[in-house]
Amino acid sequence: MGLIGRTSTDGSSSAAILDDGTLWVVGANSDGELGLGDTTNRTEWTQLGTDTDWAKVYMGGGNFFAIKTDGTLYGAGRNEAGTLGLGSAGVKVLTLTPISSAPKTQDIAASTFQTLLCGTGGGSVRAAGDASSYLGYSDVTDGNVTTFDKTLSGAYKNVFMVQYNKFGMDFTGSVYVWGNGSAGQLGNGSETPYETRIGLSGDLKFSDISAQSGSVTTFLIFGVTTTGDLYYWGKQNNGTIASPTFLMSGVKAAANNHIIKTDGSLWVQDGSDSTTFKQVDPGPWTAVHDGGTAVILEKEDGTLWGYGSSNTALGLTEETTVPTLLPISTVPAEYGIIVGDMLIYAEGEDTTESKDNAVWHELTTASAITLDRANGELQKVALTENCTITAPILTKDRSTLLLQFSTTTSGIQVTVGSTVILQSSAAFRTYQVGWFWDGSTTRRYPLIEVS
Repeated sequence: MGLIGRTSTDGSSSAAILDDGTLWVVGANSDGELGLGDTTNRTEWTQLGTDTDWAKVYMGGGNFFAIKTDGTLYGAGRNEAGTLGLGSAGVKVLTLTPISSAPKTQDIAASTFQTLLCGTGGGSVRAAGDASSYLGYSDVTDGNVTTFDKTLSGAYKNVFMVQYNKFGMDFTGSVYVWGNGSAGQLGNGSETPYETRIGLSGDLKFSDISAQSGSVTTFLIFGVTTTGDLYYWGKQNNGTIASPTFLMSGVKAAANNHIIKTDGSLWVQDGSDSTTFKQVDPGPWTAVHDGGTAVILEKEDGTLWGYGSSNTALGLTEETTVPTLLPISTVPAEYGIIVGDMLIYAEGEDTTESKDNAVWHELTTASAITLDRANGELQKVALTENCTITAPILTKDRSTLLLQFSTTTSGIQVTVGSTVILQSSAAFRTYQVGWFWDGSTTRRYPLIEVS
């Protein structure tokens, strides 16, 4: 969604807060935006510190912000034009650092050159960064603002930013805007820039604001009202829509090219017409964070999923075109979780081999295993040596297969075809990998460790 939450991705780097309050990051790190104290990229999710009181994250423009449960704001990354609010500009900040100039923070939005935040309580608004591009201060229109000491007019519960356009949502759902607005992005009925805030056209009340700006010819803002109606405005192939225009009902959240409908289903923009959507997955989903090349999703059961061409921003070993369980997401211990129509089964503390109709079938350990459906849909094996797996060929009638394997010694390598999916460094670990029929071919889910 446009508004921040427990996950965030900009398509290159990602951050997530787990149920236990810990903070994890992955992806590109050339500006130190992962906050780990260096500029080394991470291909696996890495815990940032040991604190367990993180609440919200925001990743974007080479900058990373994280908010604790008490509202304390932290930042790391590029810091171009002083966007981190730490009193300096153009100096990279490699370690996630508390921002003393910021108030206790409720919400934040940032680009490469500007940052906008609102505080807890009364929702006071502050901004930092390049003051020459509609930052919002009437008395500062040049140079850089490098702290969050100055207050803007208005009081908001949420803020949103896309390029040099800003949106503030007050406690009633009314939206105020300022910025360059050259393509109707401000939704105030004009294409005129505004240095300071003006109200959005009409009397609509919103719960979510997002943007789709994938090309020069298309630059749309999407707003979800408190009654679940989706509106859009901005620049489209066939011209400029300068005021909010109704698109559809039954929408819960919007994020870049995606929406979640009130039934929990996930939809994506279809083709060149940015106001046409097609269903991706039935869900039920509760939140979507769309970074363009990487998308992070949250399901009703609290699990985290992702898909997209930038697999490194998701901590996955390969690209995926369907929602895939992220490696950091917790598998519920009692019943397992459903991946499509496949039950990923966690045995728990008992020794039962059958639960919720999930029956395990033993395979004989070997250096080569062919998964051929002869032993049923759920199979497991204890590996004592390196193993090459020949993946199953699935059909519509036999659409899923799950393999669970345990390593009895360290250093075991598991290969599917020519792809190494595991190089185990420890013994007595248990992993699961699955395959599913996507309607036209067999695809593999990434490996997850379950115990």
